[in-house]
Amino acid sequence: MENLDQKHNSVTGRQSSRRGALGLHDATSSLNKSGHRGKLGYRGISSGTERLVVFNVGNLTIRQAWGELGAMLQPEALTNVVKITRVTTMNRPIRFDMWVKGVLADNLKRTIRNKTVLRTPYFCRVMRDHMLKPVKALGKWRVDLYKAWRDRKGTRRPNIAEKPDVWHDGIATFNLNGFPSKKEDLCRFLEKGQVSVCAIQETLVSERNYPIRCEGYTVYTQHWAEGFRGQAVLVKNHLTSYEVGRVEGVYIHVKINGIHQMANPLHVIAVYLPSGGAERGRKTTIILDLLVLHRKITLADPEASVVILGDWNYEGHLLDVKLRTMETGLSRLPVRGSPLTRFPKMGRPTSIDHIVCNINGMLLLRHARVHRECGISDHRPLVAQFRVKPGKPGVPIERWTYDTQMMKRYAREVVNSNRWNVLPVEECEPQDESLEGLTTHFTSTMTDVTKEHGALRMTVNGKLRFPKKLKSLWRKRDMVAKKIAKMASKDGQPSQKLLKQWKGIQDTYKKAHNQWKMHQQYKVVGRTCQDIRGCDYKALWNRITRKIAHGGQISGVQPVRNKQGKLCVTNEDIMDAIAEHYDDLANADPGNSQDSEYW
Repeated sequence: MENLDQKHNSVTGRQSSRRGALGLHDATSSLNKSGHRGKLGYRGISSGTERLVVFNVGNLTIRQAWGELGAMLQPEALTNVVKITRVTTMNRPIRFDMWVKGVLADNLKRTIRNKTVLRTPYFCRVMRDHMLKPVKALGKWRVDLYKAWRDRKGTRRPNIAEKPDVWHDGIATFNLNGFPSKKEDLCRFLEKGQVSVCAIQETLVSERNYPIRCEGYTVYTQHWAEGFRGQAVLVKNHLTSYEVGRVEGVYIHVKINGIHQMANPLHVIAVYLPSGGAERGRKTTIILDLLVLHRKITLADPEASVVILGDWNYEGHLLDVKLRTMETGLSRLPVRGSPLTRFPKMGRPTSIDHIVCNINGMLLLRHARVHRECGISDHRPLVAQFRVKPGKPGVPIERWTYDTQMMKRYAREVVNSNRWNVLPVEECEPQDESLEGLTTHFTSTMTDVTKEHGALRMTVNGKLRFPKKLKSLWRKRDMVAKKIAKMASKDGQPSQKLLKQWKGIQDTYKKAHNQWKMHQQYKVVGRTCQDIRGCDYKALWNRITRKIAHGGQISGVQPVRNKQGKLCVTNEDIMDAIAEHYDDLANADPGNSQDSEYW
């Protein structure tokens, strides 16, 4: 105990000597805060000063900082403090920059370099015990020498909408075998293959699950039910599309307009026939119904282009017999390379996914190709490109939104900005003609101020950024899937070593994908909580409805009928029909609806 007391006294003595060297004293000798700030706060900075940085200052103002220094330093030491400024930088806490001259600067520098006990919590506790009134900043402030890199401005990447690339419209069919766990893989395939129309089967999405959503696509869905595993049709948003009809558990009929250099609409019928030998009679009946539907379409419009695609669960030579090509004009689209699309774990590979077209549809499409490297499921996608020049999707509209977190952080800077001084202070009546100009001037000033501080930013429907581990596993999986398909096409059955390698990569990928997906869900929950804290209930409502609303996405422009009853499908005809409708509402004879004497 005596040794501990001696050690305590020696430490206290060293701290007292240090305190005397720095000019610290108790609060009874504090100076007039307002008087010293008036003399020293705006004094010029001489060449013999040192710039120090004070951290952990919290929300203290400059006046309060001078008061804290007056409570800690002796009068002759306080005169060596030349200036204090409050510095606010992006993505860093607020700090004070303090210019000090004379002996005080040397003592502070020596204290920092020698790493004395002045910055320990024990010293702060001793200082509080010797002072008559507590000093809040004493236990929090951390002093350091100024370094130029602290004010280095980071090169922030501008958030600019991506330029539209050349897009080759393609059409595909893909038995996905489960949409919820393979959404990111499907979106990656659609973007890489530049697929504008895609028929997917076995979505495994029921009415109780979250709806099928794919960024940039309109979705037409048939839900998973008993005896039917679900299907969907995805159409790119730059194409005008609408559903003509459907048969539950069999097909979806969609009419598409807007494909580059195509004057007539395209009829796309996505089918999913049942599998198994016991369903042969039902499959034959469904094919006969499809032939009747094709005949109705061609009788109504002899120049119509019809494409029937999906999982037929028939081999190619057997399907040719069912189609009756000589009578109906329907035939399978030729496949470049191997036509095998299904590679089961046990058994031989088969070709049961097909694209069937009439004569006009055959002239629109190039030969199809099986993407054997896309190993998402036991099926491989079958893709065909249109025989037209590549077009460009619509230029994305710039949408700006306020960042509530940045607005809270820089609220003081936004309010006290010098840009507001250019606005005149006037009183205007609602009917004043100058009110519109003043409102525009205020809006532009608000935009400039918030952009300057990063509180207003552009929102872009950007792509998901996947981690490097997932991308590496993607490439490995695609490479092994391509080897399996190639070996199965030649020998009829891949080797067990290759299948074992495939299983290991697939298990590793699923584990990494689940972890990444869980992290994405945490981010969604965090953004929802930010909307609640920021009272942004509109964004909160939109976020929730996008997550749970069924019925498919809606493209920007929907087809309408004009005054004569004709269906308008192109953007120009739709806009003309809408303009004609509202012109009639505004300028037509209202009749008795606005006659007060009549009523």
